[in-house]
Amino acid sequence: GSTTVSVSCSGLSAGSYTDAITVSSTTAGIANSPQIVAVSLTVSSVPTLALSPTTLSYSCVSGGSNPASQAVSVSATKVTLDNWSATKTQAWLSLSPASGSAAGSATASVVSCATLSPATYTDTITVASTTAGITNTPQTVAVSLVVSAPPPSSTKLGGTARVSGAVVIK
Repeated sequence: GSTTVSVSCSGLSAGSYTDAITVSSTTAGIANSPQIVAVSLTVSSVPTLALSPTTLSYSCVSGGSNPASQAVSVSATKVTLDNWSATKTQAWLSLSPASGSAAGSATASVVSCATLSPATYTDTITVASTTAGITNTPQTVAVSLVVSAPPPSSTKLGGTARVSGAVVIK
C-alpha cells in the first residue's frame, strides 16, 4: 500500500526543516518493521513589495506656501520588480510618477495649502504590483497634513492724537 504525506508551510520562517516518519506493521512476522523515512523541507523567502517610508507627515500655514515634497521608495525583495502603480484619494495630494516598470520612487506633494482651512487632513497612498511571486500587494503609506491658522495680523498705529478726558485702551 501507499500513503500520502502533506506539508503545511503556514507560519514557518524561511529555512530548512527535517523530521522523520516511522512506519510500523502490525502484521506478525514482519522482521523489518518499523521503517523510518527521513523528511526534509526547505522554506524559501517569498518575494515582497517594499515601501519606504511607510508614513509621510506634512505641515503648512493656511494661505501659505506648500511644504517640501517627499519621496516614497518602491522596491521588492527576492524578485526584480517589473511594475507598480500608486494611487491616492485626496485632491490636496499629488503623486508623480503614479506608476513604474522597475524599482524607483514616487514623489508625494501637497498642492493646496493656499486654499485649505486650518485642520488635520489624512490620505493613504496605495501601491500595488502584479510582479510574479509578490503576495503582499498592495502596501500602503499613511499621509498626514496639519494646516495651521495664519498668525493674527497686527495694525500699526501712527501719528499723534489729542485726547481730552479719560482714555481707555483695550
